[in-house]
Amino acid sequence: MIPSGRVIRPLDLSSADVAELADAQDSKSCDGDIVWVRVPPSAVKGVSIMKKMRKTLIILLALALVCSLFAGCGSKKADKSKEETKTEAETTQQEDKAAGAGAPETGDEKVVRVIVTHKDESKKEFEYTTDLEMLGDLLESESLAEGIEGEMGLYITTVDGEKAEDKNQEWWKILQNNEMAQTGADTLKMQDGDVFELVFTTGYY
Repeated sequence: MIPSGRVIRPLDLSSADVAELADAQDSKSCDGDIVWVRVPPSAVKGVSIMKKMRKTLIILLALALVCSLFAGCGSKKADKSKEETKTEAETTQQEDKAAGAGAPETGDEKVVRVIVTHKDESKKEFEYTTDLEMLGDLLESESLAEGIEGEMGLYITTVDGEKAEDKNQEWWKILQNNEMAQTGADTLKMQDGDVFELVFTTGYY
């Protein structure tokens, strides 16, 4: 039993983080069973810390999202830049290859002679000093002969203005140092001192 008229002191329960009774009176000295309760300071502080932590967490998540978006954009830009660079390099290589393929092959300077025997058996002789490697390139560069691309390379159809008609079984025979050439003019390699003959011929073998 609590003696009447005696005041109960507040209990210090802050270290236990629980509610404490504030100025509680005994049941005989007050109206009804009224008990005043004070929320412990540590509980209020804990709620405040939780709010701050939640706010900080939200900010950190937002920053992480923004960073990931920027990183993704940067990665896409880098990939696009690499792809563009690769495409430009491939295009340049293809252009260089195409230019190289169309350029005549050259080598040491040489002197060669070309003798043309026309249909009427008249002859013309031409002498050239050149660094070109193939007879076909020389004939085309000097505008001495024209032709079409065939299975064996350049097939000469016109020499020194005279055209051989295929329907009449006419064609231009090529001799290299008195021997029948085994390839087309554009793959017939020249040597210094070579003599080539382009002979108008009728009839196929």
